[in-house]
Amino acid sequence: MTAAPVERPEMSTAEAARVLGLRWTVSVVDAVRRGRIAGRLEEGRWWLDAGSVEAYRRDRDAARERARRPRPPCGPVLPAAPLLRHLEASGGRRARGARLSTAEERALERARRDGWVTRAAGDKLAARVLGLTAREVWGAAWDS
Repeated sequence: MTAAPVERPEMSTAEAARVLGLRWTVSVVDAVRRGRIAGRLEEGRWWLDAGSVEAYRRDRDAARERARRPRPPCGPVLPAAPLLRHLEASGGRRARGARLSTAEERALERARRDGWVTRAAGDKLAARVLGLTAREVWGAAWDS
């Protein structure tokens, strides 16, 4: 019969980094400095409250999950289909110069995922990526 492991009330920054899935202990110390994790410095070594590390992990994971959800549009929107059709007809994203990790690339990915773009984003994407006016892309939908 084996005894259940006893939860330690404190852990080192290296242990906290493992729990949080971080490569660097500096990120853990930064969270302590910002007051998100309770800890104390003793003889040049940080000792962290295990409960606050776990609470920080739960809060951080929940915030990441909220950030992944599509946000509702703020204002009038346009369907993304005409924009994406024009883009594919002209050779795709790479042929039009929307490079990976640019703002245009991220906006196109959001348009594809969500199925809509805001009027401001649609206007910018039509001009920068396609070289067209928004009216040329959306026609009557742009005027409404």
